Amino acid sequence: MKAVEQVEFRQVTKVFTAGRRTITALDGVSFTVKQGEFWTIIGPSGSGKTTLLRCLAGFETPTSGEILMAGQKVTGPGRDRMMVFQDLAQLFPWRTVLGNVTFALSLAHPEETLRRRQELARYNLELVGLEDYANLYPHQLSGGMKQRVAIARALGVRPQVLLMDEPFGSLDAITRTTLQSELLRIWAETKVTVVFVTHNIEEALVASDHIVVLARGGKVHALVTNTLPRPRQLDDPRFSRLWQHLHRLLEPAPHIPEPSSSGARGPEALPLAKPATGSASSP
Repeated sequence: MKAVEQVEFRQVTKVFTAGRRTITALDGVSFTVKQGEFWTIIGPSGSGKTTLLRCLAGFETPTSGEILMAGQKVTGPGRDRMMVFQDLAQLFPWRTVLGNVTFALSLAHPEETLRRRQELARYNLELVGLEDYANLYPHQLSGGMKQRVAIARALGVRPQVLLMDEPFGSLDAITRTTLQSELLRIWAETKVTVVFVTHNIEEALVASDHIVVLARGGKVHALVTNTLPRPRQLDDPRFSRLWQHLHRLLEPAPHIPEPSSSGARGPEALPLAKPATGSASSP
């Protein structure tokens, strides 16, 4: 069965104004995400990764272009998209783990009874392995556990797309690796579409079907398809080759010396990748 186009960016540009200065965060971004896929956005600082996610979430409005969700233009936030942030303080400190997840359900599904909402909350806590911690408060949890609660809360709303802005960036390496595996298990079980922002090439390769490489200034530098078989093995030579390919794409363009007074030309810069045309390609 043909996969449904769930998210579509159509020439999305976002410009911020600060006094007399304008800053282009996204510049003509176009790509399409199909239902159930896992996409990662990667790029250097200042390339517009978080802005892209915020535009998709409906927190920011594109200056030009449009974003479609299942064929409908995104005009603001909606419960069809839920976001998990990097900040470990995104939970309500005065609510228990169960209370945090149940509260989101009460807003998204007010028609459900309290008993039903608690049942759904406990199901999602079990999904992230925290069913035994339902009565604890956020200050009693580790950073990794807090992020699991945030994921459970987001999934409880039953979104079509899960947006994740460097959710494991503040965690230690061991916890990060564990949660990467947990996220992939949850993704496989729920079939939710994921759009994930990271600085980490390894994380992108372990998780993604497709990778959007952004350049500074918010242009799409490349769209890369990850065809490595799951589960991905870090010692697989193909993993290493794809890592090197992405690393080259993320390297800054080489400096081109100014022409000398004698008219001699400096070495010409080679392109890091072919311009993206909206379809993903693998190396």
